Amino acid sequence: MRDLKYILQQKYETSRALVIGINQYANASPLGYAVSDADEVRKILIDELGFEDQNVSYLADQDATKSNILKSFLRFTKDDVKVDDRLFVFFAGHGHTKAGIKGEVGYLVPFDADMNDYSTFIRWDELTRNAELIRAKHILFVMDACYGGLAVHRDLRPGSSRFLRDMYQRFSRQVITAGKANEVVADAGGPLPNHSIFTGHFIEGIRGKAANEYGVITASGLMAYVYSKVANDIKSEQTPHYGQFDGDGDFIVTMPVSENTKDDETRDTDELITIPYVDEIRTSKTTDEKIEYTKELISSVNSQIKLHDFAIEEVRRFLSATSEDSFATSVSFSNDELLERISSYELHTKDLSMILACLSYWASEEQLGSLTKIISRSCDRLLESRGGGG
Repeated sequence: MRDLKYILQQKYETSRALVIGINQYANASPLGYAVSDADEVRKILIDELGFEDQNVSYLADQDATKSNILKSFLRFTKDDVKVDDRLFVFFAGHGHTKAGIKGEVGYLVPFDADMNDYSTFIRWDELTRNAELIRAKHILFVMDACYGGLAVHRDLRPGSSRFLRDMYQRFSRQVITAGKANEVVADAGGPLPNHSIFTGHFIEGIRGKAANEYGVITASGLMAYVYSKVANDIKSEQTPHYGQFDGDGDFIVTMPVSENTKDDETRDTDELITIPYVDEIRTSKTTDEKIEYTKELISSVNSQIKLHDFAIEEVRRFLSATSEDSFATSVSFSNDELLERISSYELHTKDLSMILACLSYWASEEQLGSLTKIISRSCDRLLESRGGGG
């Protein structure tokens, strides 16, 4: 059943979607633009991407309860959903992560969630497991929320090429989230008014900026575009996470069809599509490795995004290691304890200090933005402790 390429068509029979946006929560802090994000995405699906109105389920605010979300999602397990269908799922709202014995567990927060009761949340892997019951060959999840526990792979390697026909005829389950665990999703300040940073770039991508030279937009191309834009946005403190959790096909967002071929069942869709390259954050463990990697990035004019991502990851590590939980100022301690605290703090700041020194000495004018962001992000909580704006 896994190799479906001999029975699947080079097109979609029906396009279906579930779109969710939550601004006002029963028990959680409100958001400003989640509903606006969801509503605009719903309109684009119908007006620009060919989804029929009756095939797009839309849940906003009080309608987006746990029961309604799961009921709407599991509705796609019914027999009227065919193997040549595609399913698009969009969620804009709060995400949550809890550490488990085997790693992080990611959750979506529905309207009626009790923040002290995990049984009222929706586990991300509950959706992935239930996706096995849905016949549609392609499913794309776009989640404007931050959470962890996302187990994905990328069989479609950057720089590799696949024929469009092959993408249509292979099974796929793909996802992109606005950020990872412990990151704060910016609910405003994106490239479009009244939209988050993540959804703003996503909307621009599906409206053409993520298209290749043939005008084709695939999920892989769209996710690579959104990743690069969000990670490099000066107002962003989040890094999208994306990939496949099953299959090796690719959700086709849009493919231009000429007047001469749109009704022709034998039309040629055998175009060669190249998977775009995305700079990734490299994991460096020792201080010397991090210094060498910083120098390597500084020496390349094409590594600005990678340099930005690496620097911000180090800032997040520094902020986490030196948080109030570890260095509380409201408790008393002896002189020996003070010396231990200073030594511990210096240890936690060593890597970031060395990276900052490298940037200060060697960075070009174009790379100074990373230097500025390290300093500003590292000092944010000093402003907060003095009552400054968040």
